[in-house]
Amino acid sequence: MSQDKANQKKASLLDTAKDLLKRTPAKAFVNRLRRYQYCYKECKESAKGDVIHTRENLVRTALLLSHSIEREMAITSDKPLRGIHRVEELYSVVSELSSSFPTETFAISESESVLSEWARWQERLNPSVVDSNATVRDLLTNLPKPSPLNDLPSGASLYHPYNEPALTAAYAELVEGRHSIREFSDEPVSKDKLLEAICLAQRAPSACNRQSCKIYVSGNGSARVISRLVHGNRGFEKHIHQWLVITSDRSLYSSSETFQWLLDGGIFLYSTVLSLHAFGIESCIHQWASSDNSAELRDALGIAECEAICAVVAIGYPAENAKVLAASRKNTTDIVNFCS
Repeated sequence: MSQDKANQKKASLLDTAKDLLKRTPAKAFVNRLRRYQYCYKECKESAKGDVIHTRENLVRTALLLSHSIEREMAITSDKPLRGIHRVEELYSVVSELSSSFPTETFAISESESVLSEWARWQERLNPSVVDSNATVRDLLTNLPKPSPLNDLPSGASLYHPYNEPALTAAYAELVEGRHSIREFSDEPVSKDKLLEAICLAQRAPSACNRQSCKIYVSGNGSARVISRLVHGNRGFEKHIHQWLVITSDRSLYSSSETFQWLLDGGIFLYSTVLSLHAFGIESCIHQWASSDNSAELRDALGIAECEAICAVVAIGYPAENAKVLAASRKNTTDIVNFCS
């Protein structure tokens, strides 16, 4: 860019800023600047993952390819060597990931499991493919057994219908029985019970099975920090003794997937509070606005910069005589649009 054009662009930006200052109240102007700053930071953190051969990029690529290959195996048309170009790419990516970042566990074990299952699938479709295709042969002979860290099945299996009336009734009872609780007893939630509930919550859908979300469980010290920083708990903060902080790893998304990590975080958040309720643990979701307090919260819980803070959740067992809000809902016909 020439110096003249650069000066013109700078002058244009200054004129725009002056115009905004004239037409916008000071508080609104400051809030607008904070939103721009937040959006820039979010996109900047995501774009870091676009750099080739970083750990984040390799992990993201491996998980995307693994999901794509599994999806190929779920298609009813069993075409021999279907998706082999993705298989070859994943084989190369997981080899680089294993040699460069051997401490990575899930992405490597998941990729190897998917590759092994794809090779066995090809062998079942056409046994002669083992002799005729070097990729299938290499996968069957060279890949290690799936890691015990990832004992979930890979590939695709037939869908089994469920008992619809019984499931509908149970789900309706679960959803209608869950309320936001703002007064909790002093009884702590056990680590084992929390892990059981969160394990169930992990069945939530995520973008291409990237599973970008993490949960940070507060201790006594970090709980006090969260209670001081969070919005919306004034008047009942002394009744909250334990918090969950839900984050989503932006490095697992490309810069073209702006804010997808927050969508995944929202899906996982609701799955988590429903699972907690199923285990008798109640909750209250609090918004976490991007603010100057983010650094303090990150320091208190050890949250990495690449993770977006999606929400903070107060958890525990309800105090005696705890109340819930009526919180009526709109008529369903007001929010549903049937389109042609």
